[in-house]
Amino acid sequence: LNSHDGLGGACLELLRRRGWGICGGGSNVNVDSDGNVSRQDAVTFYALTTLQRSPVLACLPPTATEAAVEERLLGVQNYEQFASLRIQLQYLLLSTISHAPSLLSMPSFVATKVGVLLALLVREEYPTRWTSPWQDTWQSLRCQSVSKESLLTNSSRRETMASLDMYLRFLDGISDEIVYPAATPEHDSGNANEDSASAALSSVPRS
Repeated sequence: LNSHDGLGGACLELLRRRGWGICGGGSNVNVDSDGNVSRQDAVTFYALTTLQRSPVLACLPPTATEAAVEERLLGVQNYEQFASLRIQLQYLLLSTISHAPSLLSMPSFVATKVGVLLALLVREEYPTRWTSPWQDTWQSLRCQSVSKESLLTNSSRRETMASLDMYLRFLDGISDEIVYPAATPEHDSGNANEDSASAALSSVPRS
C-alpha cells in the first residue's frame, strides 16, 4: 500500500467489513474453547493500533516551530485526505459505540483502543473541525438517558455500565494523550504493556 496514508484507509475498510460503523454491527466477543482471544479480535486490535500510529493522527506538538510545520505540510501532500480519513474514523467509532450490543461484546483491550483513538481525534480536530467531542461521545453512548429506571433490569444495567465504562476510557485517553502527554516512566510502562498485549495476540492461532 502506498501511504500517506493508504494503510490507515485500508484499516478503516477492514473495520467496516467487520461491521464497525454499521447499525446492528460492530465488535463481537470471539473466544475459542480455551477462553483465548480469537483471531477476529486480534485483527481488530491490530487495525485500531495501526490507526493509532498512523500519520492521520500524528498531531504536531504545540511547541513546533513554523519551519517544522512547513516541513510537515510539504512532506504530506495529501493533508486534506488525512482530514477526510479522520472524519471517517470519528463516524465509525461513534456509530459503533452507540450500538449497545457492540459495547457489551467489546473486549476490554479493544474498548481501551477506542478510547485512545477518540482522544487522538480530539487532539487533532478540536476545536476547529470537531467542536463538541465530549458532548458527542456522551450522547453517542446515550449516557444522558441514565436514570434509576435504567438500572432496574440486568440488561439495562449492563448497557448503562458499559456506556459509562467507555466514556471513562475516553476521558482516560484524553488524560494520557493531551493533558499529560510527556513521556514518563509510567507512560513508557504503558507502551511496554501494549507491546506485551500485541505479543500475546500474535500467538493467536491462524487456522
